[in-house]
Amino acid sequence: MKKFLAVLSTLVLLVSLVACGTGQTADDHSEPQEVQDVTQSQKPAQPQIDEKEPLPSQPNGSEEDASEPQNSTEPEQPPAQEPAAPIPTSPQDTDVPPQQTPAESVQPQSPDVPTVSPAEGQETSNILIAYFTWADNTVVEDEDAAIQSALGHYESMGDIGNYDGVDAVSSASVVAPGNAAQLAAFIQQEVGGELHSITVADPYPSNYDDCLDRAADEKAGDARPALSSRMSNMEDYDIVFLGFPNWWYTLPMPVLTFVEEYDWTGKTVVPFVTHGTGGLSATVRDLTAALPENVTVLDPIGVYRPDVPRAQAEIREWIAGLDLEV
Repeated sequence: MKKFLAVLSTLVLLVSLVACGTGQTADDHSEPQEVQDVTQSQKPAQPQIDEKEPLPSQPNGSEEDASEPQNSTEPEQPPAQEPAAPIPTSPQDTDVPPQQTPAESVQPQSPDVPTVSPAEGQETSNILIAYFTWADNTVVEDEDAAIQSALGHYESMGDIGNYDGVDAVSSASVVAPGNAAQLAAFIQQEVGGELHSITVADPYPSNYDDCLDRAADEKAGDARPALSSRMSNMEDYDIVFLGFPNWWYTLPMPVLTFVEEYDWTGKTVVPFVTHGTGGLSATVRDLTAALPENVTVLDPIGVYRPDVPRAQAEIREWIAGLDLEV
């Protein structure tokens, strides 16, 4: 009986030992797996990439493919705007049409300093300032004698009181540039335009009394003295300022020659007259009668002969009151 118990105890011990050996082997295999699992769990999670939506760096990607996923936790960003166009650094980079370059900064011309003529820079002027004056239509051999003859005429007309102290130097305007020419220059300073002096082929005498005698004969014979100056582009002008002196209560006959040599259809004529004690007389009436009916004649100005050198302000005020389209 004792032997049986001893054998049974031995068998139980062996079975226990076998069982313990088997458990140790299982733990040895499971421990590395737990370490490996822990190691893997400590590595940062790799982002999930949908191969159907390639990133922008991939050849087949596009701007739309690179947008944020809808389930992103970051705030939605506004769509990226296209970069601004680069600032041009040369004329070739601009949108200027062919054969043009960017405009340079140009200072505008002052209206108080008009261009003398289209040839000197005024490209689109439609204004002509034509005038007739004795000074441009005589050959003065003795300037002092010419001035004294004019003053003698003024004295005979009772007008000499307005020329007290006048001599051959200070009264040079009696001969040159002439009264109508001075007014023409004032007008040009206000409106621009081209100046044109009406000159005759046969000059008038430099003695003023002799000049007026000839003028009286031309008036009596309704003469049309030949001109030595002509306009080659009269059709370019829409507005014509026309100036002259009052000779024998009307306009000088060379002015009628000038009027009859050109087509005035549709033009606007603005008379300006220099005069002595006779005022405008019939000057503007006779001019209007010589022009076609479809010509517009604006209000004239008459400037008393002694007041001509100081008439610029009067000219400016007169022009301001005209209905001119310049």
